[in-house]
Amino acid sequence: MLVLGIESASDQCGCALANENGVIAETRLALPRRHAEALAPQMRFVCEQAGAALGDVDVVAVDCGPGLYTGLRAGLATAKATAAALEIGVVPIGSLEALAFGAAAVAQPGETVLSVLDARRGEVFWAWYRITTSTGSTSRLVQLSAPQVGPPADLLPALTSPGENPSGRTVVAGDGALRYADQLAAGNAAIAGPELRFPSPAAVALLGRERALNGGTVPPEQVDALYLRFPDAQPRP
Repeated sequence: MLVLGIESASDQCGCALANENGVIAETRLALPRRHAEALAPQMRFVCEQAGAALGDVDVVAVDCGPGLYTGLRAGLATAKATAAALEIGVVPIGSLEALAFGAAAVAQPGETVLSVLDARRGEVFWAWYRITTSTGSTSRLVQLSAPQVGPPADLLPALTSPGENPSGRTVVAGDGALRYADQLAAGNAAIAGPELRFPSPAAVALLGRERALNGGTVPPEQVDALYLRFPDAQPRP
């Protein structure tokens, strides 16, 4: 099964291809507010790098948020149009889960990961995950909380409470973690480096493939974004 992963929920956008051998091609570009024009060339690029045609793709996995409004819309529109044209299914992947998947590579079994993405306006998107000892892709993560949005200070009680993570440290990942590191570096928190600033297209593709193999695809028209908050720019009445 060949899966195309699309990630555009942040200032970064990118694509990746994954099959039974893992990730075989990936591209990422930092192009704030230019996701729509960048995704199609990136799709062609990863196909060329993998020696595949777009028509060889069996499933499209897409980051469905939460994240930045403009990027999410561009990624979802691209994913849905591509899947509809190829008559294949889509796997929606949460941005915070994809970020935690990448952070799992630097965390130990039993530790927690706090995914924190900058939501602008002094707020962050976040969710908690625990790293398990299971093998496989999605089984490495157990979601401990639903995605939320709010000020970084809302996270401090859990970060400083020993009872929240009795097994050890919490890896705090994402551009929100880096922006508010002075507030979030509390208790046993370890702020991840810039390599975990954004969810990766590779994580979206790998999570999507695992989910697709377990029947997790949906028709393109059923895929929706998880915004958690109204967009920053509102139309005038």
